[in-house]
Amino acid sequence: MVCTATQPLAKGFAKSFRNLVTLRDPLNATLMNQLWPEHCVAPDEGKSLEYISPFRQLTELIEPTLGVLSVISEGSAGMRYDYAAMDDCAEISNSSTPEMREKTQERVDMLRELGNPHSWTTYVGTPISPGMGTDSDPGDLYSVLLRREEKNLREGGDPKLLYAICPAWTVKPGVSKKAWDPNLREDEVDLLFPGRLGFRYLMAKLKENLATDTSAKIFRQQSLVSWVPDDETQITMTFSEDVLRSRLRPRSFFDATVLPDTPVYMATDEAFSVAATADFTSIAIVRVQVVVDNVRDNRRDNALVVLDVNFGRWKMSDKIKQICDTIERHRPTSWVLEKDRSYEELVQGVQRACVLRNLPMPYVLLREVKNTQQAKAAKIKVLEAPLVDSRLWFCSGSWNDAAIAQFVRFDGVKKSGGSAGSKDDIPDSIALAYQIWGPRASVEEPDPQEAAERRREIEEEEARMRQRHFYDRMFGGYGGTRMNPGLPTQPAPTWREILQGHREPEVPAEPEPVKPQDPRMKVFGNRGPWRL
Repeated sequence: MVCTATQPLAKGFAKSFRNLVTLRDPLNATLMNQLWPEHCVAPDEGKSLEYISPFRQLTELIEPTLGVLSVISEGSAGMRYDYAAMDDCAEISNSSTPEMREKTQERVDMLRELGNPHSWTTYVGTPISPGMGTDSDPGDLYSVLLRREEKNLREGGDPKLLYAICPAWTVKPGVSKKAWDPNLREDEVDLLFPGRLGFRYLMAKLKENLATDTSAKIFRQQSLVSWVPDDETQITMTFSEDVLRSRLRPRSFFDATVLPDTPVYMATDEAFSVAATADFTSIAIVRVQVVVDNVRDNRRDNALVVLDVNFGRWKMSDKIKQICDTIERHRPTSWVLEKDRSYEELVQGVQRACVLRNLPMPYVLLREVKNTQQAKAAKIKVLEAPLVDSRLWFCSGSWNDAAIAQFVRFDGVKKSGGSAGSKDDIPDSIALAYQIWGPRASVEEPDPQEAAERRREIEEEEARMRQRHFYDRMFGGYGGTRMNPGLPTQPAPTWREILQGHREPEVPAEPEPVKPQDPRMKVFGNRGPWRL
């Protein structure tokens, strides 16, 4: 079964195919007629949109050997296919609006139901629109296929969709320019078909498109095979590799200005598949401290420092082990993750593993998952301003190149592929940490909903710490002291110190004179024992 977008395209394809297998002149046969005469037909034999091979032996079959139809065709009921070629089923005439895209997707899904259990389907096309990813605006056919496969891999299923996205040129690694930047040079791109689609030809098309459209929408769709949003106000990323690398410093640079007992935090962006093209699980270790910016006149500001990032495709048991190894290395006081699928299993597994390994379990903070298409882009975009004004820094490490590649390549649309640089998991985990603990600029106007969410989290964290304090007082926790085996016993930081990211140096107080024990001493209270 061959399916195209419109009826004229279907008729043209059927006519071209029938010309190949038609015997028009026995005395002047074509090469096809000579090599496979048993498959050739007379000029007027059969219907114009069908082909039935004379060599077919199974007479009980009612389907033609080849059937050609369009997405808007009628009369496909009862057909079955072993192989389907969906060639340009989604194009501007049927996918320019959400309503048209939804109707086209429904029609293609109905045609797919005609396939036998062993059937194979091939799709060839050009991106039109990513849509909003909702039921009312699912995006074009190709973005829906990719989104379904992403969900399948996220849920641990086997890969069902093999795909290749082949732009006319791709920007070479290390070049921080966008693929539609008119200032690109020939030595900064890799051409897909240099003999046919040369650099000068493509650059001329790009500049011609930019003359009337600053977003270069047509060039990006047709030549770069990328999904351009219908609304150009959609969030886009502008991370620069130069700015990112300027925020890299060795660990000794940050340790020189950190206050004693500054807490360390952990943020996790969880993935659910170990397939070669699946997302990564990313574990980010961060700390809030004063950083001296020697580029900006030795300015001293509070900043979020990313100390370490561990990422990989792990099954649940390996994921728990990696998180516990990270806890053992860095001893975080708090751990934030989203309430995604199987988060409870992950937290409980880490708790059990920490008990077996005699490790301190960090306080767990949970964030609600926002499933809108713009949620991830909005979360990661928050990191742009801190990078520019020195409120976000990175410790040098082996993970730096992968993290920078993910920042630079992420443009607000979900990336696909198997390489670490084509994902967005590391920026996602860092953004999650910055939402909770990152220092805010004095001129920032907090979002009311985000401020309310933050106040709720602060209250929950305060309640957890009070409960832990009472528990430690009752069961030998040394008066609210965190018990970290193998480490010096230190007073647990208060919730305000954790949220501020540091604690002021303590001034030793004069020892109080020992008083006789009062039999009326109370055990419980808001701040522990006290005397009447």
